Amino acid sequence: MTKWWDRKWRLVLFAILLPILLIPIIGVLLYPEIPLLEFLFYGLIFSIFVATTFRIIRTVEFLGLRIVILVLGGFTLVALLLVLVHKIL
Repeated sequence: MTKWWDRKWRLVLFAILLPILLIPIIGVLLYPEIPLLEFLFYGLIFSIFVATTFRIIRTVEFLGLRIVILVLGGFTLVALLLVLVHKIL
């Protein structure tokens, strides 16, 4: 059975690439004093977040929601612990 992103791969690709185009256009219109390269960087970062979201959705469908929440919660706790240890030292 094919998943929805296999059937609609063009839509998924468009959703991933849209921030690279849209964020610089809106940024240049609203803030013309900031360089275009900075807005392209922000668009690229946002596109990476969108692609990561699609990857998480795929993992949730494969492993199950409980496992993914457990793993993400564990990573969050470890990250907070590292931040606290770094602040203390």
